[in-house]
Amino acid sequence: QGPDTLVITSSFSGNTEETLTAADQAVERGVRMLAITTGGKLAAHANQHGYPLWQFDYQSQPRTALGWSLGLLIGLAHRLELVPNLEADLRETLGLLREQQRVFAADNPLAENSPKRCAGQVMGRIPVVYGGGMFETVARRWKCQFNENAKIWAQYEAMPEANHNAVVGIGFPEERLQNMYAWFIMSKAFDHPRVYLRHHLTAQLYLEHGIMVDKFHPLGTSALAQMCHAVQYGDYMSYYAAIAYQADPTEIAPIIQLKTQLAQQG
Repeated sequence: QGPDTLVITSSFSGNTEETLTAADQAVERGVRMLAITTGGKLAAHANQHGYPLWQFDYQSQPRTALGWSLGLLIGLAHRLELVPNLEADLRETLGLLREQQRVFAADNPLAENSPKRCAGQVMGRIPVVYGGGMFETVARRWKCQFNENAKIWAQYEAMPEANHNAVVGIGFPEERLQNMYAWFIMSKAFDHPRVYLRHHLTAQLYLEHGIMVDKFHPLGTSALAQMCHAVQYGDYMSYYAAIAYQADPTEIAPIIQLKTQLAQQG
């Protein structure tokens, strides 16, 4: 707490309950603050308490606004000199994403479009995504995109933690193991060597138990490029899985239902 601490409150809508609670606590503790949002109660909170507000306008689902939410945080880190100059990394990342966007496009055939092809493998299976280090958050992103875009039950696991518990859960129900689909996000450049090895050995273990396995190796030389390419690949795969299931990626009825019920309870 105190003025030597910076708290960043980020909420796409500006109405996320947990973020608003954290903002109130941050004000009470006298820290420096920055709000990132499209508006809502968080923008009003920033104006009321007089701390900086970075407000942007983007009319879509929050999950599609990653360029804003991540880009603004990168800009902040650059301004505060918390990271080295990332201009070269950003140029590489944007160039790679534009190049891969053409590869992943809907009019590109299956033989040349890996996420479209792999989405077909998702059909009838439950994806479990594994990532270590900086790719743990990417694995979580894949899981959430499967959930929200394709309406698929999906999970993610962190390496090496998964090797201390999750790997034991491959015994039962035995007849359902063929319905599992394990994805390993692996980077020779940025994974710890032991984590990279764990991915390989765990994938082999799963194959021996009849579980379908795929490995994804992100492109790029910088950490930013590899993370963003991995996010892009998972986003496209969840999009094509939504098409395969004839699911509307924009529909979030269960979330709306829970928010309504929470509001009714006060």
